[in-house]
Amino acid sequence: MSSLIPGPRKHDSSLGDRPPVGARPCRWRLNRAGIVNVWFYFDQRFILSGGRLVLRGSNGSGKSRALEMLLPFVLDADRRRMDATGSGKVRLEDLMRAGGDGQTNRLGYVWLELARNPEDPGGGEQRTEFLTVGALIRFSHSTSEAKAWYFLTPLRVDEELKLLDASRVPLSKEGLAAVIGADRVTSSPDVHRDRVRAAVFGLHGDQGRERYAGLLQLLHTLRSPDVGNRIDEGRLPQILSDALPPLSDKAIATAGDELDGLEETRAALDRLETAYGHVADFLRVYTRYATGVCLTAADRTRAAAVLARDTDATASQQETAHLQFVSDHADAVARTGELEGYRDELEATVAGIRLSSEYKAARELNERLSTLKALEGAARNALATATGARAEEQRTADACDEAGMDAAATITEMADAVGEARRLLDGAGLNVPLPNAPYVEVLTPDVHVEPVRTTVDADPEPVRRPSALRMAPSPEDVTTAIEAFLAATPALLSAANSRAQQAAARAAEAEELTSLLQTLHRAQDRAEDAAEDAAAAEGRAEQAETDRDEAAVQLAMAWREWADSSGSQRLLGAIDWSSTAVTALLEDVEALAGEGAGPEADRELARLDALAQQVAAPARARHAQQVAALKARARQDTARREELLAEAEELGQERDLPPVAPDWLDNPPDGAPALWELLEFRPEVDTQARAGIEGALLASGLLYGRLTRDGDVVAGKGQLLLSSGRPAALRSLRTVLAPSCSDAADAARVASVLDQIALSPGHPTWVSTDGSWGNGPLTGRHLPSAARYIGAAARAAARAARLAEIDLLLRELQQAAQARSEEQDALESWLRQLEEHLMQAPRSVQLATLRLRAAAARKDAVASLRQAGALAEEAERLQRAWAARHLRHREVCTALGMPDDTEGLRSTQTSAQQAQTACRNLQRAGEAVAKHLARWQRLAGRLEEVREARGAAERDAETASLAWSREASELAALRESLGSSPQKVHELLEAAERELKQTKDALQSAHADVLALTGKVAAAKEKAHGAREKARQARQALVLQAQALHRRLSHPALAVALEPGTIAPPALLSASSGAEDVLAAVREMRAAVRRPESTADATALVRAQSVLERHTAGAYDVTVTVEDDLHVVELTDASGRRHVADAAADLRERRDRGRSALTERERTAFSAFVLGGMAEELRNRIQEAERLIEAMNESLLPIKTSHGIGVQVRWRLADSANEHVMRIKKLMQRDVRVLRDEESEELITRLKALVDVAHSNDPQAGYATHLRTALDYRAWHVVDAYITGPGPKQERKISRRAKLSQGETRFVSYVTLFAAADAYLSGLPDTGRALRLILLDDAFAKVDHRTIGELMALLVRMDLDFVMTGHALWGFFEEVPALDAYEVRRAEGTAAVTTHVHWDGHTRHLRAAS
Repeated sequence: MSSLIPGPRKHDSSLGDRPPVGARPCRWRLNRAGIVNVWFYFDQRFILSGGRLVLRGSNGSGKSRALEMLLPFVLDADRRRMDATGSGKVRLEDLMRAGGDGQTNRLGYVWLELARNPEDPGGGEQRTEFLTVGALIRFSHSTSEAKAWYFLTPLRVDEELKLLDASRVPLSKEGLAAVIGADRVTSSPDVHRDRVRAAVFGLHGDQGRERYAGLLQLLHTLRSPDVGNRIDEGRLPQILSDALPPLSDKAIATAGDELDGLEETRAALDRLETAYGHVADFLRVYTRYATGVCLTAADRTRAAAVLARDTDATASQQETAHLQFVSDHADAVARTGELEGYRDELEATVAGIRLSSEYKAARELNERLSTLKALEGAARNALATATGARAEEQRTADACDEAGMDAAATITEMADAVGEARRLLDGAGLNVPLPNAPYVEVLTPDVHVEPVRTTVDADPEPVRRPSALRMAPSPEDVTTAIEAFLAATPALLSAANSRAQQAAARAAEAEELTSLLQTLHRAQDRAEDAAEDAAAAEGRAEQAETDRDEAAVQLAMAWREWADSSGSQRLLGAIDWSSTAVTALLEDVEALAGEGAGPEADRELARLDALAQQVAAPARARHAQQVAALKARARQDTARREELLAEAEELGQERDLPPVAPDWLDNPPDGAPALWELLEFRPEVDTQARAGIEGALLASGLLYGRLTRDGDVVAGKGQLLLSSGRPAALRSLRTVLAPSCSDAADAARVASVLDQIALSPGHPTWVSTDGSWGNGPLTGRHLPSAARYIGAAARAAARAARLAEIDLLLRELQQAAQARSEEQDALESWLRQLEEHLMQAPRSVQLATLRLRAAAARKDAVASLRQAGALAEEAERLQRAWAARHLRHREVCTALGMPDDTEGLRSTQTSAQQAQTACRNLQRAGEAVAKHLARWQRLAGRLEEVREARGAAERDAETASLAWSREASELAALRESLGSSPQKVHELLEAAERELKQTKDALQSAHADVLALTGKVAAAKEKAHGAREKARQARQALVLQAQALHRRLSHPALAVALEPGTIAPPALLSASSGAEDVLAAVREMRAAVRRPESTADATALVRAQSVLERHTAGAYDVTVTVEDDLHVVELTDASGRRHVADAAADLRERRDRGRSALTERERTAFSAFVLGGMAEELRNRIQEAERLIEAMNESLLPIKTSHGIGVQVRWRLADSANEHVMRIKKLMQRDVRVLRDEESEELITRLKALVDVAHSNDPQAGYATHLRTALDYRAWHVVDAYITGPGPKQERKISRRAKLSQGETRFVSYVTLFAAADAYLSGLPDTGRALRLILLDDAFAKVDHRTIGELMALLVRMDLDFVMTGHALWGFFEEVPALDAYEVRRAEGTAAVTTHVHWDGHTRHLRAAS
């Protein structure tokens, strides 16, 4: 045992003697775990003393598989992330299929037990709480589907909870529900995660859900078995960045669904974009066509101008040439006359010489010379003939030798071919007799030499005669043998051909059988794949249906929660939910479960989505009424305040305020003062009397009255209140009132009025101090509290009192405004709360999506099952057909004595075919030998004939040579007897005759020149007339072509090819314009033509038109008219008929408007997404990451290696971060809700820019993917890990250049990762209760034993539970107080078995298997 298990490591003082950091005695700890009937673990339990477990074993033993099945799977229920490598290859279906032979429907469990010692405030007996977290997995072999249920229970496995009965059968789902309670079992991973995060980690609500997702991300990151390798590769910063908490998938998915909801609008815009694209593509082709038309017309015009210019020049040249020929003809006629006279003179001279005697002697000598020349020529010809005959003899002999050598060589080749044919026939299995090849030997002939004359004036010389080679045996004997051989060849060919055909037929059959076998195998593979696909499709369909139903239940629960929430009751009031679309959900949470297909189901979901707004309508109406009432009161108070302010302003200017006039007073007479302005109380009148008198005058209307110049008191409309002619009262008002005016006349009139008003009843007009009054039949009483209008003092006091009253009223109005403002704020706050609450109302987008996915998945499953059945039947049919055909093939091959495999048959066929070729080669060789022999015999006979001809030629040459020699001797004697006189006569005659001949030749040439010049003159005249006619025609053509170009340039359809504002040059229309003028106009026009890369002809236009019609069918009718060989294309739609350029411009404008509208809608949705919470969540995530990094550094600060090396971590913006990211982070340093409007707009714009970039990179992905990619703040930042020490203030970034050993690099990297886990777990809200753990697969690879001890001691001090796997990992160190190690062993296809070793901090204990 000691050789396998290392002993405890001695304490390392480099880590210090610090006590465990942050010990949490009451938190949840890992206690036990187990696997029941999953994979090759059939009933395995693991004990985790102190929350620590090490699984060790060789590769493939199952240690990592146990970790994948247990953690963090039982905590997150995420089947997609069970694989530690992150590749997703570990599936529950595969785990349940492996090791489950013989179990049709396999049940299995994976479970984890947690334990904690809660605090006991009373100090009583210590108790332990347990919590079992697990999953039940059921696998069906028939459907290849694994379904999981998850549970939490305080019951302990093997005690209150028995997972295996006495027959070792796992507990069923129903049995599990009966034992722990059905409410503790769920098939929903989300529900299970929510339960685990609340019960184990103390995380609640949406924020808790997101923090739990971040914790799971960290656990998955650290569990990856390639963490060590990634550390070696310098990817520690990336690992740390991946471990930071991600954004909420739910919010991103919701926003993505809303943005994807604009897909129809995008599709319509895409159709518009597509239509514009097709029209624009065609317009580009049409522009190229129009450009080509313009340039072609210009080229034609230019060519016509050049032709007109050139033909005019040519005509002038031809006319000049005609005149020259006329002059030359006259010169030639004069020369002819001169030559004729000279000829006559020379003829007379020659005739005189011929009549002399000297001429006759010279003539005889010439005749003998001619004879000698003739004999010499004959001799030379004969010698040449003899030489040719000898050469022919040599050639014939050489040809005869060549034929003999060819025959001998062919016979040798034939012998080799016979051996090869015999070998191939044997290889083809043909044992047929083959004659031997003939043999021949070539013999050299004897040498023969004879004397022969080869030249006229030389003696004969020896010449070697050619001879032919000889053969043995004779050619006749060889020919006989060849004929016998050729006679046997057809039989050999027939046999080889028959064998080749048989082998080919059998080989073809074998190949077809092989092909059919491959087809069979492919069919079987397809059938198997289809069966697996069908099973997978069924699994996906069931999973999709489960997801759909779970989403339906979640939607119903969400509606229940939302409807029953305090917010709904407070904001919406009393709602009769039974009469709304949510009635069925309140009665049955599974009301929306099931397929839910059809328009009615869609309408039902639409009604649900609209329900929140619907039930909020009454509350909104009440809110609107309250707001309207507030506004009405505000308007009234504003008007009242303005009135009071105006009144106070007048009072502040010490203006006397008139009494409030009654309604019956109107338009007082001009210039007549009111009575109240003209009166003053006498000093002795008391206050009460003053009030009564003023009240009586006021009520009677006298105080409002106007005093006329006649002394009457009249009302505003002229009614007489008091006339001046009435009798005076005995006790009038003059006793208490006096005039206040300074004018004597006015004072007299006022006094007269006062005299007519009595101070007591009994007079027609009277008033009393008690406020009563009478005026004729009218009486009344009015007693105010004090006098306000009579007398300056009274009016001043009244003004002061009124000002005080106005101040009070204004304060009351201000208080009312403040109350209204508070009430308005309350109403606005209520409305915001209502809107926020309505935004939190459940939405059916996810359910609708899942319904569509489930329907599609079920459809795929049915189709896959149908296809799998058809493919299985096809594979079975192919199997039967192949077996029968293969049996027949083997029987035929056996009967023919040939192999039955393709290779053997092809070899036999090849041998037979090659044997045929060899036999044909033999036949051809025999024929070639016979041919060569026949040629040799023919050439031998020819050689004898040539020899005879050569002898005759040599004899003729000898005779001719002798005749020449005799004549030459005689001529020499004659020349010697005559002397030199005849020679001179002869020379003179020859000179005269030569001159005569030259003169005749010159005369003949002169006649010919005259004749030729006569023809040239006529021809030049004709050419001049023709050239001038062509010039005239070219000029007419130029005018027509220039006018045609002008029409082209003026056509509206060709405007697309010209620069804007281009006008056709007027020179093109003028018939008097010269060629150079037209060329200048053409150059001007060509400069105005837009130049594409290339032009298009009518064929290209027609092809583009066909493409346009095909792509825009149903939207546009394409009309093409041809005007003057110009194709004009117009598009017709509901708005009318337009040229293609106008249609393109209209489409472009509509596209741009659509883009703007879509962008605005997207922006609105994106703004709601950002300001609705995502920006704040992003800000919180960044701050949380910053706090996590800070906490990591605090945790890392005291940790050092034995060499004094530590680690610090910094989180910063990446160098690649663009200006959007930098500005976004700066903006989000503040709460989004306090940003100014322009800052919020900038934040939205920049975030949307990031999303747009992600969309452009992958347009096919959904917006949720784009949002997740663009808003991943972790990608904006980088984590830099720095090594500190050993000296103070020394640090360097961790990299390959850090000059650390591999062990040191891994140490500081693992320490950093542990600090990340510690910081994250220490930041949880309930750290005294939450589980603290870390998972490592293939832990501490390439780390030495001593360093492993330091790292494990660090985990103990950080109070982190751990589960690790490793090839040779133990973990028995005295710094580790307790630990359990399991050695896992397993042979291929057998159950996994474990050896359990417990470590108590001092001693190893081998425990019995559990």
